[in-house]
Amino acid sequence: MVRRLYFRLYLALVPFLSVIGIPLSAFRIVDGLAFLSYFLMASLLLDIVLVLLYLKRVSVKTVYIAVLLLIPPLIIGLLFNDISRRQLTDFLLPLLFFLKIVIFRHYFYTNNISKFLIDYTRITVIGALFLAPLVYIIFNLFGGTRISILAPLEVGAAFFLFRNPALFILILGLVIFYGKRAQLVAILTSVLLSMNLLKGRQRALLFLSLPIVFSLGLTFALTNPDNISVKRITNSVDLVVEGDYSRLSSGRFDEINAIMGEMSFLDYIFGKGNGYVYELRDPQGETLKVANSHFTPLALLSKYGVFFTVFFYLYIFKAITGVRKAANKHRKILYVSTLIFIFQSFFSYAIFVLPIIPVLIGGLVSYKVNRGVY
Repeated sequence: MVRRLYFRLYLALVPFLSVIGIPLSAFRIVDGLAFLSYFLMASLLLDIVLVLLYLKRVSVKTVYIAVLLLIPPLIIGLLFNDISRRQLTDFLLPLLFFLKIVIFRHYFYTNNISKFLIDYTRITVIGALFLAPLVYIIFNLFGGTRISILAPLEVGAAFFLFRNPALFILILGLVIFYGKRAQLVAILTSVLLSMNLLKGRQRALLFLSLPIVFSLGLTFALTNPDNISVKRITNSVDLVVEGDYSRLSSGRFDEINAIMGEMSFLDYIFGKGNGYVYELRDPQGETLKVANSHFTPLALLSKYGVFFTVFFYLYIFKAITGVRKAANKHRKILYVSTLIFIFQSFFSYAIFVLPIIPVLIGGLVSYKVNRGVY
């Protein structure tokens, strides 16, 4: 009884946990406040309790392989890296990721995921809309000039793509408002790769809406050139024209060069271990200790080595393949949502900390369990 109540509470909290990240990210950007770190630790505790309550259901091959592949980086980190909380979190976060997928796979094997998708979309989209003015207030109060917030709009984008293409355009507008270029690119790329899943009417509505929204967006940009969201886009265009790809990537190329400069052949095989940090120069010329690369494949490779990295992406690939036009809408929504997060992970290392991702993948895998694939 307690276990089932906690599980329902956890699922109910997932959209709210996603929405709370918006103001916390805003405060972190403008004033460097550490609320987000405390929030992530609280989320980690919720995950640990969930897994402990369902330990008997996670005894599957995937979990055993994950544990086996995560032990060498843990040992390497303890031997060669500075002792810190990252030694623990670098082991727990990927392990909990797979454990939660297995738990949600079991749950959605016998429970319909449609209600969760509807509730999550409603709460996150409405939350993102209502928090937009608050974000502007925060940036104005603290003098913020560069907005870049990962609002929880990935599922909403996939949901409305198949349910209401006109509202899908609204999601794109919100993504642009929050200034996360990687999220916009990930959504558009995922939609292009999923066009074959759309019915003719859905495709027509989408293509009719895009020019209208583009015209409205261009008009707004021309009449409000000092708007922080508009400046985020125009500054990016200027950097492309200038060929300044280092600044365009917000230092991501510098991260890749710094990590690869420290990697030996054995590091690529076994990783540099839990707690690995590298040195990076910020725009002011100061040397910083940085824990991860925004480019998730390299972050995984540098920390855990090639075996875990390949295992991770093979598992994700197996989960998302096989979705066809004849599939039901909810499976398509799960597929496109997961695809968005995968592309987004090439620009941001957050795949293990966003609570919605294991839910989506668990839901996808549950469909394959029903067909005897898993």
